[in-house]
Amino acid sequence: MQWDLEDETALAKPREEGILITIDMAKKAIERAKVDFQIYTEKIKDLKIEAQLLKVEDEETLSVSVDLGLRSKILAKEINVSRDRILLPSGEFTKAVRNLAKGFTDILDSIEEITKTKNRSFKVLQEVREREAQKKIEEETEKLRAKVKEEAEKAGVEAVEVPTPVIAKTSKVVRTASGMAYSSEYWKFNCGPVHRNAPDYPRGKRITANYILNRAGMTEESFNEINPALNEVKVEIEIKEDSLFIVAVNDKLLPAIPAEFLTLDSKEIRKAIDGGRRNIEGVKIYREDKEVYK
Repeated sequence: MQWDLEDETALAKPREEGILITIDMAKKAIERAKVDFQIYTEKIKDLKIEAQLLKVEDEETLSVSVDLGLRSKILAKEINVSRDRILLPSGEFTKAVRNLAKGFTDILDSIEEITKTKNRSFKVLQEVREREAQKKIEEETEKLRAKVKEEAEKAGVEAVEVPTPVIAKTSKVVRTASGMAYSSEYWKFNCGPVHRNAPDYPRGKRITANYILNRAGMTEESFNEINPALNEVKVEIEIKEDSLFIVAVNDKLLPAIPAEFLTLDSKEIRKAIDGGRRNIEGVKIYREDKEVYK
């Protein structure tokens, strides 16, 4: 989008009200709509009186009632068509103004996202620098402890405890004249595509669920492992050492995720991650901080 501006002082100031001509036109359109809809007033009044006096007592009056309801429905549709015809120009105007504004806001949104991306990149670099600096401090502190210990042993006294200095964390909040920004640590996750029957997954003995159920001496613990899937048409399980796993249900492969997380939704996984868990078999967990402007 390019603009040729000969004199920057000629730029208009933002309006606090709408475009006056459209407001005036809208008022006129409303008055015209009142006239257009006035023709329905008597018809609706007659239908309402007819409905109030209506008594459905036999087949004939039932037919009258149905007809009255249908005539009301048809008239309502007719009024809605008139409404849409009146609103069409305003809808086109609204759409045009939205698209006009969007041409500007899309660019501004992209600028905001560019700054957020660069902010995140810098903060990652900042964290790396802080970790490196902290590591160097710890190494120097360890050397100092060794030296203090050595001198204390020579002097025959107890060594003084040397604490490790900790670098103060950089504030996550940045304030400017325009507002503020802060980083919010957020962990995301994806399930799969690791499956127990993947080529590189260690295989155990694979048998059908029916075979297991028909075997004598099946433990209650093993039964409970496959019980949630017993109502499915086809269940394939795997026995490996003393453990039993569901591999597939109705030929649909199940990811190699611990049984506690095999739910219809992701709430349990999200709850575990928010609680600090960072390793779940079959689940990719990664950090993606959010940059917020206010």
